[in-house]
Amino acid sequence: MRALAWFGKEDMRVIDAPIPDVSEPKDVIIKVSGTTICGSDLHLYHSEMLALKKGDILGHEFMYVHLTSFTERGGIVGRRD
Repeated sequence: MRALAWFGKEDMRVIDAPIPDVSEPKDVIIKVSGTTICGSDLHLYHSEMLALKKGDILGHEFMYVHLTSFTERGGIVGRRD
């Protein structure tokens, strides 16, 4: 899958990342259908968040389609949010 990763101050790259697997009861796999940035992304870009490590995958503002999850999660496969 493609993902945006942080590699240092003002250094973000789109990389190929492993496709995740459902392995924990609260795991959900989604397909991102749209994304954008917000103010907190600019703090990451300028290295104002010291907890980041090179290669950390970014992103938290997105639209998605629910692909799969554990049944106890209660999600509806195919749901769009």
